[in-house]
Amino acid sequence: MPVGTRARGRPLRRPAYPVRLPIIACCSARRRASNIRRMYFEAARQSPGVRALRRGRCSLPNHAFHVVTRTHLHARWFESLTSARIVVRNLQRECVAHSTRSLAFVVMPDHLHWLVVVPEGRPLSVCVNSVKSLAARQINKLVGRHGKVWQKGFYDRGIRRDEDLALVARYIVMNPVRAGLVPRIGDYPHWDAVWLSPTGRPSGRAPTGQPL
Repeated sequence: MPVGTRARGRPLRRPAYPVRLPIIACCSARRRASNIRRMYFEAARQSPGVRALRRGRCSLPNHAFHVVTRTHLHARWFESLTSARIVVRNLQRECVAHSTRSLAFVVMPDHLHWLVVVPEGRPLSVCVNSVKSLAARQINKLVGRHGKVWQKGFYDRGIRRDEDLALVARYIVMNPVRAGLVPRIGDYPHWDAVWLSPTGRPSGRAPTGQPL
């Protein structure tokens, strides 16, 4: 049977113009997409920390995030032992007060790495901004000044379910060694991880989720 014919020999009837969706349906889809974008940006305006999350990312409860936040103008505030310990105490306070699970952290001279699991009902932006704001006020009071301590916002990366959290923690706490600040991680005072010993090797401790 020739291609393009019916069983009775009649040729197939094809439209003389391309088939298009009705204009009303297209406009409706564009309107819905515009409304979604408007809702997203309105939420970003209302919550400053949300602007730092990558577009389309949501803060999932009971999910691990690797957070990096830097000082304003890369000032080396945390070369001071007292200032660095202020940051550490506020990380501990966040865990005790709000059941945030701190799995690993290291306070570098001009930035902070934090591996954290956010609890239900407390977004990642709230956890990070709480630590930063309290630490900034205390550091400013310590040195008798008013001004910015931290850069605005923060970077974060959600840890996939199939990633080994202990390996991520090891990468985080080994930052001082890679930066040449100390020959081995046991010589650096401002870090902790629920899995690792002072040598930077797995310690066999279970990730209990208790404050470090």
